[in-house]
Amino acid sequence: MMSIVTIPATGEAPRGFDYTGDAIFCEIWTLCGVPAITILTGWSANELPPKFQVIGSYGDDGHTLRVAHWHETELKRSSSKSRGNG
Repeated sequence: MMSIVTIPATGEAPRGFDYTGDAIFCEIWTLCGVPAITILTGWSANELPPKFQVIGSYGDDGHTLRVAHWHETELKRSSSKSRGNG
């Protein structure tokens, strides 16, 4: 079991829904057929959501979901502490 954490795009998403950005960093995972979960990391100064991806091993969706859940939980905990809520 292994996971990789990487960026899902070359930058933050453009405004609007006409174009969602360059998916070049997602294509390889889709072509390989491995699980890939994108996680919101907060909000940028432009009020757009920066993200990262957790990539898992082929056929190991459950492990990938657990790793992504762990990252999301830690991000929320870290965010809460930085706001003085914990």
